[in-house]
Amino acid sequence: MEQKRFDAAEREKERVLEQEKMQFDAAERGKECELEQEARKHRVKDVCSGQGAVEFPGRTRPFEQIPNSKLKHLIVDDKHQVIYCFVPKVVCTNWKSVMAVLSQSMISPSTGKPYTDPNDIPVGLVHNHDFFSLSEFGSLSRHLMELKLQHYTKFLFVRDPFVRVISAFRDKFGRINQHWYELLGMSMLRRYGNISGALPNKSSEVFAAGVNLTFLQFIKYVLDTETEPNVHWKQMYRL
Repeated sequence: MEQKRFDAAEREKERVLEQEKMQFDAAERGKECELEQEARKHRVKDVCSGQGAVEFPGRTRPFEQIPNSKLKHLIVDDKHQVIYCFVPKVVCTNWKSVMAVLSQSMISPSTGKPYTDPNDIPVGLVHNHDFFSLSEFGSLSRHLMELKLQHYTKFLFVRDPFVRVISAFRDKFGRINQHWYELLGMSMLRRYGNISGALPNKSSEVFAAGVNLTFLQFIKYVLDTETEPNVHWKQMYRL
């Protein structure tokens, strides 16, 4: 009996020590994440203020000169006072769904009420939804825009640029996708595919014939200075 009590006490001691170790490790990871986020914030401020070594077009452009069309990626939720800058191919579908639930701006056709679970919102509905962005304020409300940008919590998510480009290719051109084949795939193949004769009209026929767009051809298009980058692979700082 004494041995059983001793063994139980030892097991309990091990359990407590393991729990304390897990709590300590979690706290350390939290500190590391906090330091990393602070470093990222300083990096953004340094680059945008010109203190960093990186220079890019439009850095010194005043807010008043930024056209409204360039502000459509800034989704505003006045209720929670947050502004989300969405970047395509960086979990933006999921976060758009979250923003739709927070603002209660997307109505479910089946219930007639706003969606309450982001996972219930169809992907097509998310991308076709008219979110309220800074571009909706119009040119006469620049002061209101600036106030929101100054006082609201602003956030965005980023991704390794090379991984993002690979993801864009796989999603748009690495599988049968009629919309993207008609939008850009056909012109890419004509420009970089060295294909003689007419191209098939359907994405499925291109894959069946084995002449679908390769990653190398896609990269040539991305690097071509005569082409306008699509938002799905345009540099994140330009969005």
